[in-house]
Amino acid sequence: MVLEETINRLAKDEEKVKYKQFLSCSYVEDNKKIKWCPAPDCTRAVEFLGDENYDVSCMCKFSFCWNCTEETHRPVSCETVSKWILKNSAESENVNWIIANSKPCPKCKRPIEKNHGCMHMTCRPPCKFQFCWLCLGDWSEHGSRTTGGNYACNRYEADKKKGIYDEAEAQRERAKNSLVRYTHYFERWA
Repeated sequence: MVLEETINRLAKDEEKVKYKQFLSCSYVEDNKKIKWCPAPDCTRAVEFLGDENYDVSCMCKFSFCWNCTEETHRPVSCETVSKWILKNSAESENVNWIIANSKPCPKCKRPIEKNHGCMHMTCRPPCKFQFCWLCLGDWSEHGSRTTGGNYACNRYEADKKKGIYDEAEAQRERAKNSLVRYTHYFERWA
């Protein structure tokens, strides 16, 4: 073991600075009540005072959970936050969004999103297939008053009464509800 006095006497100024940095790092890493702040570009350490609350704040103004070092997330458990972060980064939510907010082009099967306007849809190039958003039928057979015009579809309404679209719509509705519920909790507590 080398004493600090020996370092101060024998080492160059540059080496003294490195030694003090190493000493500080070693102290923080060996102490169970001190952790490095996980904020980007922060080099400070935070001391945990040990009450029931795991929320701590660094002098850099970043607040985090002492237990898992994620942003503060009380009252949600660290385990739940970990699952949310994994789910948020996973492709499953992208697939859920596509199911909830799009339908496949009847010709090329590419997902198409409809956010406003009439029921006349045109797939992107090179497909360019024109179809009805509701029944997914060829648009050349639509557009007149006999099929409901541009904003409705008589074929769809008739088939819907027969239960033809029940499963696809139920799947889309489940995906939407799942997405809304997940987003609600994730945005508030993760």
